[in-house]
Amino acid sequence: MGSPPGAHVIDSTTSEFESFVAVDGLKLRRIFTARYGVEVGGDIHAESLAWAWEHWEKLRVMNNPVGYLYRVAQSASRPHRRWLVRTSFPAKMPERWHVDRDPTLFASLQGLSDNQRTAVLMVHGHGLSYAEVAEALNCSVSAVTNYLHRGLAILRRELQEES
Repeated sequence: MGSPPGAHVIDSTTSEFESFVAVDGLKLRRIFTARYGVEVGGDIHAESLAWAWEHWEKLRVMNNPVGYLYRVAQSASRPHRRWLVRTSFPAKMPERWHVDRDPTLFASLQGLSDNQRTAVLMVHGHGLSYAEVAEALNCSVSAVTNYLHRGLAILRRELQEES
């Protein structure tokens, strides 16, 4: 006996979505964590992927599905912003960072604007290019450049003062 009608469609759709989650889902998780912190970012990541699965037929043909999901996440973050949930990061650096880093870095990152913090973490923390960050944030490369340079200037100033 063969497969039931439509079984192949479900399998290929599931496989395509799983591939998207494996590659772009990781990028989204990093972006949401950089923008909203560990707890809120994780919640928003899960919500955006659930939305993506429900709307996969529409999303899969878009030119910039990551940017679109970023906008979906901005809407999902409103309740957190309404209740003034602060962006939070771990109290100490992750063990996988093998180089010495200033222990006050996370606190300094919290002082940046959301866009500045996201650009700094995505480019310097995760190695994405300016173009990749611009695509994910659905903005221009020059906007990412501005966020990055302004954020780095603030970090340099703050971290020098604390030294």
